[in-house]
Amino acid sequence: MEEVKTDEKDRGGCLTRLLVLVIILNTMFGIFYFVHGKFPNMPEWVRFYFAFFSIATTGCCFGIWKWKKWGVIFLFVIQVICLVFALLFISVLQAVAILIWTSFFFFLIKPVWRYME
Repeated sequence: MEEVKTDEKDRGGCLTRLLVLVIILNTMFGIFYFVHGKFPNMPEWVRFYFAFFSIATTGCCFGIWKWKKWGVIFLFVIQVICLVFALLFISVLQAVAILIWTSFFFFLIKPVWRYME
């Protein structure tokens, strides 16, 4: 008997682990930035920016977990904004790390994009 292959949603192990890791870490970082985040040589409002975008990234990852295109789109918009802030307030090294992270995430999302609603 021949097995029938269905077009079932499967995010894969790498993307699943990455989403769980990002949800956990960004929630922790968001709380840390909001409660205690002090950065030398940066304006005070930057910590609220980091807190907001950490929590927003967590929300985007939940959207991706639920197969929503808006989660992917907003996540990439957030990464572009973070890239600009990294260049302005942190360092080029941080900006390069954001580019690497975003590229890695793109290559994990690309195969499952057709499943997004």
